[in-house]
Amino acid sequence: MWAVGVTTGGSHGDAELNYPHSRPRHPGVRTMLPLLPLLPLLLLLLPAAHGAVSIRIVEGRNLPVKDITGSSDPYCIVKIDDEAIIRTATVWKTLSPFWGEEYEVQLQPNFHSISIYVMDEDALSRDDVIGKVCITRDMLVEHPKGYSGWMSLSEVDPDEEVQGEIHLRVEVLGSQGSRRLRCSVLEARDLARKDRNGASDPFVRLRYNGKTQESTVVKKSCYPRWNETFEFELAEPAGEKLCVEVWDWDLVGRNDFLGKVVFSVQGLEAAGQEEGWFRLRPDKSKPMENERRGSLGSLQLQVRLRDEMVLPSHCYQPLVQLLCQEVKSGRQDGQVHLVTLLDETTTAECRQEVAVNLVKLFLGQGLVKEFLDLLFELELAKPCEPNTLFRSNSLASKSMESFLKVTGMPYLHSVLGPTIARVFEEKKYVELDPGKVEIKDVGILAAEKVEEKSFGSSHVMQVVYTDTGGQQETAYLQCKCVNELNQWLSALRKVCGNNPRVLRSYHPGVFRGDKWSCCHQRDRTGLGCDRTRHGVTLQDWSDPLDPTVEAQRLFHHLQGLRGALREKYWELQEPEDAQNGPRREDAPLPEGLSRLFRVLGDLENCHHQAQPPKPPAPVLVQLQT
Repeated sequence: MWAVGVTTGGSHGDAELNYPHSRPRHPGVRTMLPLLPLLPLLLLLLPAAHGAVSIRIVEGRNLPVKDITGSSDPYCIVKIDDEAIIRTATVWKTLSPFWGEEYEVQLQPNFHSISIYVMDEDALSRDDVIGKVCITRDMLVEHPKGYSGWMSLSEVDPDEEVQGEIHLRVEVLGSQGSRRLRCSVLEARDLARKDRNGASDPFVRLRYNGKTQESTVVKKSCYPRWNETFEFELAEPAGEKLCVEVWDWDLVGRNDFLGKVVFSVQGLEAAGQEEGWFRLRPDKSKPMENERRGSLGSLQLQVRLRDEMVLPSHCYQPLVQLLCQEVKSGRQDGQVHLVTLLDETTTAECRQEVAVNLVKLFLGQGLVKEFLDLLFELELAKPCEPNTLFRSNSLASKSMESFLKVTGMPYLHSVLGPTIARVFEEKKYVELDPGKVEIKDVGILAAEKVEEKSFGSSHVMQVVYTDTGGQQETAYLQCKCVNELNQWLSALRKVCGNNPRVLRSYHPGVFRGDKWSCCHQRDRTGLGCDRTRHGVTLQDWSDPLDPTVEAQRLFHHLQGLRGALREKYWELQEPEDAQNGPRREDAPLPEGLSRLFRVLGDLENCHHQAQPPKPPAPVLVQLQT
């Protein structure tokens, strides 16, 4: 990684929160400003959403020939909602590549889809697109244990490759008999790049009741600002749809489609007015061309979504206290321990994850030594072959392995931290691994990607920070590949995650001449044209302890084991019960297991009460047609 340049000055004002699909703010929202200092406390009382996607790209087969040598040089690009996150290695000269690469991406749970593109690398020209596989969030929700198997590649349709959002205000004006439909086209952001200069020349086309109107063309921008208003006579009855399309203007050849939003005018009549950021949708009115599906080869994938709601920490205290009490009491002869039941009822594929959850939870409680001691005593008490002790896929062996991994990172920080700090203090120019960045208040305000056209190079990032004198500066850094870019973004965003002065908007371009290259604004210190991103990170460069999250994951695991725990307990008790005759159907469970079931039931009620109410049916429908 090397620095491209540094820009001095307040080029990124701290903007208001501006999230996609946001409804217009009511004027009364200003009365909440005195509560802003209490926000951190209020947030502790609200459920939080956590999301992570595990992706394993195994191999491909029967890929088409793209090179004159009769072969291809395939690699994969993974995009989450049209943002490139991962690039695999290139496998040279093969039509059946094996990658075997695994990634875990931390992200907000409201993403829409994951697209995996198979590319053919070319040394002398632009890389060829072989095909893609698209997995929607709904597909992953339907497969809670993961989506696994071979998936056929489909041809990439340019009209399907849309991205970005458009800011619109749509309203019905006038009285009965002379009503008008008004649409104010304000701006757009993060549009697809269709031209060789790394940008587009976007304009907006509006269609209603057989009539069409178009906006002006904004040259060389993926963050255009129009601020133009269009009006149509409202049809009677107003059963038509308003279609707002975004196009890239081309001097030669046909214009490129960038996406569209379709509104129900009947719903708008009831609402009167609607304003917000709307996600651009692909054009699905054309018939699908599937004749090449299957002839492009296929990918073997394993994708799993972990989407969970974490309640406030006090909700998990009964569960945490019960587990801590079991660990503190230790092993007792003649007693079936809860840890034994958990070990016996957890499948081999889940045991590693459960071990990590338990280790992190007891690390947070200061009882990890007692937990490991208990596991080892229970392991030694099992009637098994001595040569297999601690070598099987048991909870004890997995917990020890997880303990060494989790505690190894802080150890490396403590050992390497002073050396890294000295490198920073002496301002030596060395290459650093982002996994070794020391967490401290470094005044970072934002870490974001830069448009390719800004420097004529891809994989450039910017770091907005304050120097020792309080002056805001921007450093532009060149990365080797998209993986390195996202690893640096992940590390730096974690550093500034708790900074109350973190920016809410930024400019993805550079200020050159008298305007920004991204949105053509001439105010250098004005608000950014795109929102900063804080949720998407590629893998964890550190492993912070969050006992509340681990307690939630253990609850989710135990929630589905109640029947198995009950059966396993009586199975382990049968040798003793046989001496006292057959077991009664209403025989009481031990206090520990009964208490666990009560705690799980209480947590289920808490989750049910924390679920947000279903929203009423929308009066304005955003259609995909």
